[in-house]
Amino acid sequence: GRTVELFTLQPDVLDRVQQRAVFIFVDEYQDINRAQERLIELLCQNATCLIVGDPRQCIYQWRGSDPGCFDRFAEKFQAKTIRLDVNRRSGKHIVHLSNLIARHFPSEELKKPMQPSRAEEGHTFLVALDTPEDEARWIAEKIRSFVDRGICRYNDIAILLRSVRTSAPPFIDAFKEFG
Repeated sequence: GRTVELFTLQPDVLDRVQQRAVFIFVDEYQDINRAQERLIELLCQNATCLIVGDPRQCIYQWRGSDPGCFDRFAEKFQAKTIRLDVNRRSGKHIVHLSNLIARHFPSEELKKPMQPSRAEEGHTFLVALDTPEDEARWIAEKIRSFVDRGICRYNDIAILLRSVRTSAPPFIDAFKEFG
C-alpha cells in the first residue's frame, strides 16, 4: 500500500520505474491482495508482464486474495490465459480430493478438474479432533509411523501453518513428546 501511495504522491518516481521496467514476473499471483494488485497494474503498464498462479488456491484467502484478480488482470491487459490442467506436484489422492472440493466452487472455470501426473498415490486424511493439541499429536504419530515404515524421512516432511506464533506451540510440544 505504501508504494502505491508513494507513486500517487510522487508520479515522477513511478515514471522512472515504469521507464526501466521491461519485464515483470509475478509468481503465486493467487496470494496478492488489492494493494499488491494495484502496484502490479501500475508496474505492468509499460512492461511485458507474466503472472503465474492457481486461482483454486485462493480458497485460503491469504491477506485478502481472491480468484477475481486473475480475471481483472486478463481484462485490464487483454492477457492470454494458459490453463495448466495437469498437477505435477501432488499424488493422485490429493488431486482427486482437490477436484471433489472444487466442484463446489461458484466459478465454472475453477470447477474444471486437474489431472495428476505423478505415479504416487499420496495420502489424504479426514480427521475430526477436539483440540489443537490432539491434532498435533495425531500428526506427530502419523509422521513417526511413516518414518518407521520407511515411507519417508523426517527431513522430507514440512508442516504448513497459517501462523507460527498462534499455531505452532501444540506442534512443538507434540514433536518434543514424540522425540
